Amino acid sequence: MLQGEGPIGVADPATPSRNWHIWHWAKSSIARGGLPFLVAIVFAAMTLITPRFLTVDNMLGLALEMCILLIVACGMTFVILTGGIDLSVSSVFAFSGILVADVLRRGAPPLVGLVVGLLSGALVGWTNGFLITKGAVPPFISTLALMTAARGVALVYSKGYPIGIPIESRFLLLGSAKIFGIPFPIIVALVVFLISYVILSKTHFGRDVYAVGGNLEAARLSGIRIHTVITWAYVLSGLFASVGAMIYAARLYTGLPSAGRGAELNAIAAVVLGGTSLSGGEGTIAGTLLGVLLMATLTNGMVLLGISADFQYIVQGAVIVFAIQFDRWRKKYRDV
Repeated sequence: MLQGEGPIGVADPATPSRNWHIWHWAKSSIARGGLPFLVAIVFAAMTLITPRFLTVDNMLGLALEMCILLIVACGMTFVILTGGIDLSVSSVFAFSGILVADVLRRGAPPLVGLVVGLLSGALVGWTNGFLITKGAVPPFISTLALMTAARGVALVYSKGYPIGIPIESRFLLLGSAKIFGIPFPIIVALVVFLISYVILSKTHFGRDVYAVGGNLEAARLSGIRIHTVITWAYVLSGLFASVGAMIYAARLYTGLPSAGRGAELNAIAAVVLGGTSLSGGEGTIAGTLLGVLLMATLTNGMVLLGISADFQYIVQGAVIVFAIQFDRWRKKYRDV
């Protein structure tokens, strides 16, 4: 028998051990930062399946599709990092969109429309923060109540009908203007992303957000004003949602009481896919961008393949389930 060989018919004991280590290394690598690889795989698959995917026009369309979701998801990131959730962002689309369209229809200048839109979103966010911090209402219940109430206000205010924005209003440039050939919605989304990045990574408030989500009691004992941090996280979520709502209304020339349905679930899925833990305290805004890119790519690919909108809802539901399981799986294997 040669040196180093085991008995005939017995497998080398190092083999299963080596395979086990390779397998666990792969799982832990993906858990720690595998989303870029997943995005690359989806991009490659769509490129091979349809030649129309990797074209200049489609990439521009993909970027436009990402804009509103990225803006909403940036706000959602702040909330989830604190350990909360915000279901009301979908109704901000209806609430803000209807109010903005109505004041513009009555002859108000575009700046007034912008202020009304931002204040309406911030109001919804502040109300969520107040109920959660002062009323001790769980985030899920509070934001669910605001989701219902804000859409109800939009329906009552508009009597259930769309409100058109005057065609001559310069407010519409928010959805159609270009700067150096770049559509304005893309520029707005990038600005929101950069603001979010700076706040979370370079400011004291950003560190407090992570601290509150990581360990609430430790944050309290260290002197962090927990109620203020949580309230501002929801204000930012509502504020960013109103920005997305105004871009949406400007692109459609209309405020819709039905606007934004499902936006909250897509935003949550994108944030969780991007690595932000649902339990709070962990995640990055760059990860959120990747999560948005993945979801937008899947939607764009399905449209190019002619998949019906009804079936797309099924895929979106599957992505949401996958996002939750991916979050749990990532926690389990990231330190292996």
